[in-house]
Amino acid sequence: ANGENLVAGYTSGCIVLWDVIKGTIVKAVPDMHPSPITSLRFISEKTLSFVSVDVGGLVNKVSFTKPLLWTTYNVESECLLDGTAGQILAFSILPPISSLKYTPMNNTDNKKQPYHQSVNQIILIALSSAKSSFAIAVEPSNSVLYKWAKPPLEDMNVEAFIQSKNNESDEIDNDRQESSSTPDTFLPCLAWNWAIVSGGEHSVTPILARGWGCCIQFLRGSFPPYEETESKSDESIHWPAFGT
Repeated sequence: ANGENLVAGYTSGCIVLWDVIKGTIVKAVPDMHPSPITSLRFISEKTLSFVSVDVGGLVNKVSFTKPLLWTTYNVESECLLDGTAGQILAFSILPPISSLKYTPMNNTDNKKQPYHQSVNQIILIALSSAKSSFAIAVEPSNSVLYKWAKPPLEDMNVEAFIQSKNNESDEIDNDRQESSSTPDTFLPCLAWNWAIVSGGEHSVTPILARGWGCCIQFLRGSFPPYEETESKSDESIHWPAFGT
């Protein structure tokens, strides 16, 4: 929901835009997904744009637009992932730069510089399947910017977790022990936000945290700084670079 509207997804694959104030359906799209929808998230506070995910791993960016106030909504849909990556198990959206209380700066060699102005236009999301995680730009255009492979089993340390659980279960009576089950696999968890990078740099930059098994990892997105030689009217998009 975004305050006035709520978007809902159903097992039929239908997406419905609701007016939460009037309690009425604004627009229904019955054939948006071929499989049950598992997740919907608005990506902008200013527009009726959101990302939809279904159980088959199909990920779409959907926008409801109104050419004129008295006309009905048009629906535009763009595919972000076609399902070949597998079912999507985790989903996170980077808060817009406008949500910060201060303007983030790039700090290199003790020189503070604002980021290139394209940082105000870019909206980033993160998705994870059972094999990989993805950093994807959904505005001003769609692009998979980074593919982050699942950590190796030894880094996830799953066996150590299972052994610890088994040791705990030894203290439980036999009846309860037989009914207990210990997972042999784990789902990814994603959380994206702006953070200060330490180590003398102190730049405020997007950090994607990923938990998988007993492994915690961080992916940093680095936006290029604004150069004094660049024109302020430059509308080119400078995508961030990523590194762990």
